[in-house]
Amino acid sequence: RDRATDINRLIAALGNDRQWSDQIDWTRIALIGHSLGGYTALGLAGAWPTWRQPHIRAVIALSPYVAPFVRNHTLGGLVIPVMYQGGTADSRLTTPWVRRPGGAYDQTPSPAYYVEFQKAGHFAWTDLTAGYHEEMRSYCLCFLNKHLKDQQSSCIDRRFPDVSDLRSK
Repeated sequence: RDRATDINRLIAALGNDRQWSDQIDWTRIALIGHSLGGYTALGLAGAWPTWRQPHIRAVIALSPYVAPFVRNHTLGGLVIPVMYQGGTADSRLTTPWVRRPGGAYDQTPSPAYYVEFQKAGHFAWTDLTAGYHEEMRSYCLCFLNKHLKDQQSSCIDRRFPDVSDLRSK
């Protein structure tokens, strides 16, 4: 809950600060989070209905912790585009909960995307490893351009050599 409160306070502070508020297109806000940050982003997008933040228009969840959402079947409350990214070497607490039958990807309404990187572990999205950053960034930008800027592009469906699973609905 503290994470949700932190993000809500940040959004409120930006909205109340003319220096920032005037520069932000409030119709194009996305949250991107890794691990528990992905959990927080999904919760604020509507996976926890009481957390729903109306400014959020898209979410990218990188190796997110989703077990509570899957167990409680709350991902059906998402009404915005979602991209999940995971890795084949990711921990049993994150990526397997996204990719498995009946998991987070399956429970998330359309539009939803899932990209899984071969041999990527839980920290592949951090500065601790650098093997997939270009591909990860490319998928994120394609997703955001498509869903926040209405730019039609097939790059979101492109399978890079290190991608073991690519899904969209």
